[in-house]
Amino acid sequence: MKKILALLSVVLFGISNANAGILSPFASTFITLELGKSVMSHKSINSKFESSNDFFENLRQFEDVAIGGHIRFGFLGVNVNWSQTSLKNNRLNGLSSLEGSAKYKSDQINTTALLFLPIIPTRAELFVEAGTVDIGSKLHYTPTGGTKVQRKSHETIGLYGIGAQVSPFGGDYIRLSAQRYIGKVGLLDTNYTTVRIGYLKSF
Repeated sequence: MKKILALLSVVLFGISNANAGILSPFASTFITLELGKSVMSHKSINSKFESSNDFFENLRQFEDVAIGGHIRFGFLGVNVNWSQTSLKNNRLNGLSSLEGSAKYKSDQINTTALLFLPIIPTRAELFVEAGTVDIGSKLHYTPTGGTKVQRKSHETIGLYGIGAQVSPFGGDYIRLSAQRYIGKVGLLDTNYTTVRIGYLKSF
């Protein structure tokens, strides 16, 4: 799956260079590539989950990298992207101790609608967004003196967010955004926020 998505992103990036502006009479279309960080904001033991790898290993494993597409009609847009993340924590709510770390892994598909608020037309703008995130997740841990526990979950929940993007040279954008999930993420039982920075390539 990861290799397919990586290859697809490279191919689409190349096509976008070859066919820049072909859909411009109808809409603005973009390939999106964003780096993300997960933030657990509920004050509990489970809020201490952190990335399992360093930055470069995350890139190699395609962790915390969101790949997708964006289509825009005037001040309105639609964003769809896929990402995966791996987190670990030395403790879990309800358990006194663990053998090793609890490991959480998720695949997510975000679908959102965006409303843009121009600051400098075609160059800089703010936006708000709202939509849903489909999450498939796994949580593995071993209580001290116990046997390994493997839990799985699939859920679709709402999210909302804010962001800003700039287009220094016109066409492409650099974007910074944050998305807050509505309610607690099931297996983690904690509030969840993602912060992303990325690039939108026009085609």
